[in-house]
Amino acid sequence: MTIKEVTKKQIVDEGQDFGNGAIYDDEQAEKADMRKEERSTRQWLIAELTKISGLWLAFTAIVVLCCGFRLLYFTLSDAVMISFLTTSLGTVLGLWGIGLRYYFASRRP
Repeated sequence: MTIKEVTKKQIVDEGQDFGNGAIYDDEQAEKADMRKEERSTRQWLIAELTKISGLWLAFTAIVVLCCGFRLLYFTLSDAVMISFLTTSLGTVLGLWGIGLRYYFASRRP
C-alpha cells in the first residue's frame, strides 16, 4: 500500500475533516444507505404503478368487449362509454405523472 492510500484510509477511519467541510465517516455511509433504500422504494412504487395500469387496461378491455359484443347482457350508452374511457385514462395518466415526478425528483437543497 502506498503512503497516499494509507493516509486516505486513516482519514476515512478516523472521520477527519479536510477543511472544505467534507467529512468521511459514518455520516456518508448512512447517506449512501438512505439513497439505496430510497431507490429500492421508488422502484417498488413504479412496479406497483405498472400493475395498477395493467389491471386498468384489462378492465377497460373487458368493458369495451362486453359492450361491443353485448356479452353478459352488458351495455352502456355511447356517452357513458366515452366518459368511462376518458376519465379512467386521465386518472391512469395522472397516476403515471405523479409516479414519474416522484421517481425523477430533483434534489434541491
